Amino acid sequence: MVADTTNVKADKEATSIKHEKTKTEEVKKKKESTLLKQIGFACICVTVLLVVMLLRQYFWRNNMTIFIIRL
Repeated sequence: MVADTTNVKADKEATSIKHEKTKTEEVKKKKESTLLKQIGFACICVTVLLVVMLLRQYFWRNNMTIFIIRL
């Protein structure tokens, strides 16, 4: 009876290097995507902070004017 299977002798070092390269690429992609998300989040936070500061300044000036007129 003839066996239908083939024995493949893989070089452990070659497969280890290939596995290491793919892992390194995955980590690199993950770091890049995380960095972009962090930069985007920081930009949104700064924008919201500026808008809040401008609104506070605008309303604070209007309230001070009304307060001075009432005195």
